Amino acid sequence: MYNSVFSSFLFFLTVVCIAFVPWPIFFDLGNFFFVMQKTPFPTVNKAVPLGLFFFILGFFFLFCNSLLKPRSYSRLVSSQVTILLFFLFVLALAWVKFISQGSFVRAVQVTIPILLLGFLAYPTSFKKQKILIYVAVFSSLIFFILHLISIFAKGIPISEITEYESGLFFSYGVYQAFVSYSGVIGLYAFLYLVIFLIAKKRIKKIFFLACYSFTMLLAFIIARKASLLELFLYFSLGSLIFFKYLLVNNFRVTRNVAQTILLLILPVAFFCKLLPNTPIFSRISRSVQQDKFDEGRLDIYNKALKELFGDPINLLVGHGGKSGYHNYILDMVYTMGLFPFVLAVWLMMIYVIIKPRVSTEIFNNNNSLMLFAVMGYLGLFLVQTMVNASISQPYYLINFLMCALFITFILKEVKKNG
Repeated sequence: MYNSVFSSFLFFLTVVCIAFVPWPIFFDLGNFFFVMQKTPFPTVNKAVPLGLFFFILGFFFLFCNSLLKPRSYSRLVSSQVTILLFFLFVLALAWVKFISQGSFVRAVQVTIPILLLGFLAYPTSFKKQKILIYVAVFSSLIFFILHLISIFAKGIPISEITEYESGLFFSYGVYQAFVSYSGVIGLYAFLYLVIFLIAKKRIKKIFFLACYSFTMLLAFIIARKASLLELFLYFSLGSLIFFKYLLVNNFRVTRNVAQTILLLILPVAFFCKLLPNTPIFSRISRSVQQDKFDEGRLDIYNKALKELFGDPINLLVGHGGKSGYHNYILDMVYTMGLFPFVLAVWLMMIYVIIKPRVSTEIFNNNNSLMLFAVMGYLGLFLVQTMVNASISQPYYLINFLMCALFITFILKEVKKNG
């Protein structure tokens, strides 16, 4: 009895913690103050997202519950995979410290995504899973809508909004507004879209479609080109998977699928009409005219490849410093070297080959939603990894892991209910 009461209390604390994870509130370890400056580009020393503290605390409570009530709580990956991930994490740190002789803090920042996966736990009851999902959904939505209100309250026409206005939240700068924050907006927009696709009640579909539309409007106003790439990616993917669905079902469309497609056409038409007047369109047009669409990314990558392959020894063992390549994979190779990176990929591939159940479920059945959700989310990860290396930023990482877990909950429930 006491275990049940304590477990319920821990779950309540988890719910409270999850509510704070989506909010871009940062604490500066350099001066022990919150990052609250009336400028779109706050000056900080060592900014840490407050959500990181709540994320670690919340999933620590879930991990404790997995030990207290193993039938009611489970781990995201098995103990064997946790051991493998821990081995890779220690190997990477030791390699950077003793072989590459680089920054220990930088090594932790680059490799921490590997370790965190092994300690994520979750409730097995979909009722409790839904509580966590909806808390994160409404918490993120509240901030996004408040941010939109703070932008429009200035009375500036949407086409004239600059990054100075969009980077402010009621006069206070949103730290990492143009890197991690825009990536997190994309994560939650995709989560809203997945919930919209699985919803059966019309009112629920309309609500989450509205959530998705509001969030994408905010992304267009913040005007990060990665957001447009993400949008193009999963709408292209959705079109291909829908065509696959038509082929498999002999071009027969159910009423629910037809209703979903018709509802999706509304925001698409809205954004097509709105796009020429949004800051993202102005920014893209300006960068194309100036021949700077990639903002020098291709030059950076070209320079990175020359630097990496120009020094075979450091290519293998790592340079140990900070690359500035804006690319997570190149950052890892620069920091640790090619050898441990290839070893990590090789070990994970062996595990997938030995236990191919997950990939078989995704690719060898007719579950179009599962294919769209998994491939779309991996696509978001790829875009952010290649453009901004956001996965190495704690604020993006914790929200990436949390949304991935929530989408896993949803897909498992969809599969269970057929």
